Amino acid sequence: MTFDPTKPVRTRSGREARIVCTDVKGNQNILALILDHDGEESAEYFDSDGKYFGGTESVYDLINIPVETIIHTDV
Repeated sequence: MTFDPTKPVRTRSGREARIVCTDVKGNQNILALILDHDGEESAEYFDSDGKYFGGTESVYDLINIPVETIIHTDV
């Protein structure tokens, strides 16, 4: 699945996250706020694919939240 920073995100470990901007100058061009266990947000930087550690998969990576599709049928 391709990462899309315009869609809702969370960390791979399930923490709530929100992207603040996507035009930071440098290799890690996404700035996001991650909700800590104590209820406070911390600022973290990610590359354009949402990776925290430059290409290596990590629990800190940003991933898109899967969209639930509800199908209604007439019975």
